[in-house]
Amino acid sequence: IPIGKDAPYVFKGTFNGKLHKINGLYIIGFINEGLFGYVDNGTIENVIMGQGYISTPSNTTYESYSKIGAIAGWLTGNMYSCGNEMTNIHGGDSTYLGGLVGYLKGNIYNSYNKASITKGEGSSYSAGIAGISKEITKIYNCYNIGDINSLGGIVGYIGSPSSGKKSTYIYYCYY
Repeated sequence: IPIGKDAPYVFKGTFNGKLHKINGLYIIGFINEGLFGYVDNGTIENVIMGQGYISTPSNTTYESYSKIGAIAGWLTGNMYSCGNEMTNIHGGDSTYLGGLVGYLKGNIYNSYNKASITKGEGSSYSAGIAGISKEITKIYNCYNIGDINSLGGIVGYIGSPSSGKKSTYIYYCYY
């Protein structure tokens, strides 16, 4: 079970992995899946994901998109110096899949993905860093060299913020 799976049990603190590699994360689930399920105004730093696998079948039982990322399914807050080296992610229909974060409403700095991201048929968004980015976000100095079977190398979909301002700023990133 992810840390802070869903409301009201979200993760709101700071987690520093001290660059230790986390191996053996194997999840088959539907919503907010990753090491952290839902990070609400929290900070995740220095986390490296090693060997593992996250999968979600076709999403036929939930009304909203599944949010899947090796480190966080849903992130509102900040992520610093994190990486996904081997945790492959496979999504069914109606999923936001990211090598690091599925659904991003925060910022990611100095992070990377090397793992494979495979989306299912139907409406899904996938990319190496974040599956979808909404509201005002920054992705700075990040890269993806993992295989992605669709859409973006950095962000799969950039949504519009309710404020009408630009939604996502991507600086010094490559794939």
